[in-house]
Amino acid sequence: MLASGDAAAALKAPNKVLRAIYRLPLLRARNELDSWVSREAAFLANNWILLFSAFFVLFATMFPTLSEALGQGRKTVAAPFFNKYLTPVGLILLFLTGVGPLLAWRKSTIRSMTNQFLWPTVAGVVTGAGVAAMGIPFWSSGLCFALCGFVMMTIAQEFWRGAGVRRRATGTDVLTAMIGLVGRERRRYGGYIVHVGIVLAFLGFAGGGFSRSEEAIMAPGEQLEVAPYTVKFVALSLTDDGQKQMLTAQVETFRDGKPTGSMYPARWFFRGREGEPTTEVAMRRGVADDLYVVLSGTTETQSAKIKVMVTRWSTGSGWAWASWRWARSSRCCRKALSRSPRTACRPARRRRR
Repeated sequence: MLASGDAAAALKAPNKVLRAIYRLPLLRARNELDSWVSREAAFLANNWILLFSAFFVLFATMFPTLSEALGQGRKTVAAPFFNKYLTPVGLILLFLTGVGPLLAWRKSTIRSMTNQFLWPTVAGVVTGAGVAAMGIPFWSSGLCFALCGFVMMTIAQEFWRGAGVRRRATGTDVLTAMIGLVGRERRRYGGYIVHVGIVLAFLGFAGGGFSRSEEAIMAPGEQLEVAPYTVKFVALSLTDDGQKQMLTAQVETFRDGKPTGSMYPARWFFRGREGEPTTEVAMRRGVADDLYVVLSGTTETQSAKIKVMVTRWSTGSGWAWASWRWARSSRCCRKALSRSPRTACRPARRRRR
């Protein structure tokens, strides 16, 4: 039955391809772009880049299977491969996120572009200069921070100008005008709120470039330095609570030479699954950075294999979680604004059976 089904699918495939080719003229757009410097062109470029990204990820994901099928052995690609080739793609998408709202429909003039791009460009340049003064490398984290400043100023400018127009038309204050603006044009300004979440996610990606890690086999009393932290291995201890054995390492941490306390990374060996220990990561979160200490293994001489990782700016994880929370809150706001004033506070009625 499976063979007959595969044969039927193989016979239908050429028919579908021929029908798609026959209908290809119907896919042509009825209208053409008036100018490549327009919002339509920005949307088109955005879609092309997203399509390229989808095919690239598909090819890279299937690459091990394709290489094995061609007799070259099963070759795999890891995260550095994706980061190398998709980082420029992501930065272009972030740039278009800020450029799209600034362009006019159909065609943008030099005067309108100067008026629209002035303050976002200033914000991007100031942000780029600030991160450069802090010693952050331009590629790719510095450029990402600069583009985030550009996009955020674009969103702020759109809200401010829209609220100003509504305030002059209704005579209300700026805050009331801005709330009414979002409620009246939910699709447009709701999209800007989504753009804020995208910026928060890219801040997380940029902060991930500041992660530094070191791993070493340490005897009691030895130290491992990952600036600005210094981790000193103290001792190993083995305890048992009846369900599992807990192998715990005690380490003392210092920041810029000042003690910050002790941390206790561990490995737990559960009964019946001693060959599959769990790793309990010791972490300390801060405003400027996060510190993670992992007990990777031990030796017969009471030495421990310890890995220390420092993530600066708390962006690798903190901003990523912030983008998720922003998306949830913006969805709740959109639902609240979509209700009419008469039904917003009215309880739902029960259906009669």
